[in-house]
Amino acid sequence: MAKLTVRDLDAKGKEVLMRVDFNVPLKDGEITNDARIVAALPTIKFLLGKDVKFVSAAIGPEAEAARAAMKDGDVVLLENVRFYPGEKKNDPEFAKSLLGNATLFVNDAFGTAHRAHASTEGVTHFAEKSAMGFLIERELEYLEGKLENPEKPFVVIMGGAKVSDKIEVLSKLMEKADTFLIGGAMANTFLAAEGYDLGASKIEGDKLDLAREILAAAKAKGVKFLLPADVRVAMKFEDGAETFCTAPFAEGGKVPEGGMAIDIGAKVITVCSITGRTARLISRFRGPTDIIGLTTNERAYRKLALSWGITPVMSEVYESTDVLFYHALQVSRQVMQLEKGDKVIITGGIINGRSGKCSENCKYCAQSAHYSTAVEEYPLLNDEALLAGARYNDERGILRYSIVTSGKRLTDEDVDQLCASYRHIAEHCGISLCASHGLISKKHCEQLKAAGVSRYHNNLETSRRNFPNVCTTHTYDDKLQTIKWALEAGLEVCSGGIMGLGETMEDRIDMYMDIAALGIKSMPVNFLTPIPGTPYADMTPLGEEEQLRIVALVRFIMPDGFVRIAAGRNTMKDHGRKIFMSGANAAISGDMLTTAGVTIREDLAMLAELGYEVRMK
Repeated sequence: MAKLTVRDLDAKGKEVLMRVDFNVPLKDGEITNDARIVAALPTIKFLLGKDVKFVSAAIGPEAEAARAAMKDGDVVLLENVRFYPGEKKNDPEFAKSLLGNATLFVNDAFGTAHRAHASTEGVTHFAEKSAMGFLIERELEYLEGKLENPEKPFVVIMGGAKVSDKIEVLSKLMEKADTFLIGGAMANTFLAAEGYDLGASKIEGDKLDLAREILAAAKAKGVKFLLPADVRVAMKFEDGAETFCTAPFAEGGKVPEGGMAIDIGAKVITVCSITGRTARLISRFRGPTDIIGLTTNERAYRKLALSWGITPVMSEVYESTDVLFYHALQVSRQVMQLEKGDKVIITGGIINGRSGKCSENCKYCAQSAHYSTAVEEYPLLNDEALLAGARYNDERGILRYSIVTSGKRLTDEDVDQLCASYRHIAEHCGISLCASHGLISKKHCEQLKAAGVSRYHNNLETSRRNFPNVCTTHTYDDKLQTIKWALEAGLEVCSGGIMGLGETMEDRIDMYMDIAALGIKSMPVNFLTPIPGTPYADMTPLGEEEQLRIVALVRFIMPDGFVRIAAGRNTMKDHGRKIFMSGANAAISGDMLTTAGVTIREDLAMLAELGYEVRMK
């Protein structure tokens, strides 16, 4: 890239003025989404990496004094430049004052880089050298690379408030895109140009002719220009306001007098989702598609976002190149209080209570009697062996002990024997008990609960669509019924799947959304470890990027629970270090049933290095 970047600057001993985009949403004085702040951190850390001092001015005596007192490595955060009239006017005197004694300028505010304002364009006339930060560099690499010769079909998602701000981008992309999906307040202007009644919605009244010209140009070029078929309306402009969807505009729908379109409607979610699934390349260009946020269409939006995420590339260029990973991490921060006292839950203590000779033909499983594998075969372990395993884990600080048995389901005699062992363990250990015994009845769930078991584990493994390709001796609905009975019996449930069974990304989305719909808050993510002798012995393991994407989508689906990394981590070159940066907040340590895992000691060392607070649960 023939452009100066922050790497090209010799900043040692010099004052650097860095432009950032910290335009973040606030609620009750608290930042609700720190995405733009976090996006700027790599450049800030590259230059400096110390604590930040904030001053309530961008220019003038206070700002000058704070800057004059700076030593090598110090950081001063200046006040919002939008508070100054000279910013938007690109006033040279304001730009010169803003630069101050700095000789170098770094712009990492991609969301405002297109504006010729004092803090973005004006200061470059006075700085000795001007360069881009890592965020802008990454976005330009994407724009110049992926968009030069985009894979087809190419879908552009565009939101924001103003048509006028996007006219240049629209014109250029019109030559490359197959479909535009238009949302946000700018969609109101297009809808109004088409003659629809938008009530009191935000509209650029002086840009209606421009909107009509754009629509005509798209039609002439054969480009699909999809506007919201319906919108979600609020009669009050405030978070949490009661909302409703209009009827489709084509069927006479309209925004009532005094009402405001705040979001895309229910019908458009389906249209966009279908469009996104068929695309090979999707870009989202600056601007949200809603006003208040995900509070209005949360479940539908999450499914839509994940449907878009199945494409090879997804860029939300005003925040992050990979929006799926990025926002999954933001959700993790909000839920698990990351940054300050990060918490990762470690679970261990799995014992194979009965091994081999399983009647089921799951193609990934070493314990199936249908396949010839090297798995050890033995009947249900006795009470003494199960208690010894519980004591071993209890003494090492593990808070949960899970007994897993092979086979489709337990007999009444098996349940009686296991319940006696669970009661015995509960009497002698303080460890929590988890059970995984296949397709058990509601009665058996109740017995386990009474014996001291607090959680039942039953993976769906894959989606309803893909399930018959993986197993034919029981069904997806059999597994769902077991989960429902366990919940009815008062047990917590842990349920997830195995990734890499020939499923599509949409299969993964559907499976985890089915689990989330049951209110389950613990979702394991397993990655297939091909086992010799099974039909999936020659399956190619998923690559790291795919693994990270899967974890991110599960975090999207379940923003407020535990995304638990389980089998397959030992095959990762970093044992899942990056996994905890893409949405995971829990892991199962130690060996799995028939495959090797990552030891608890290794996990504790890795997580301590990452700065996480570890809870053994």
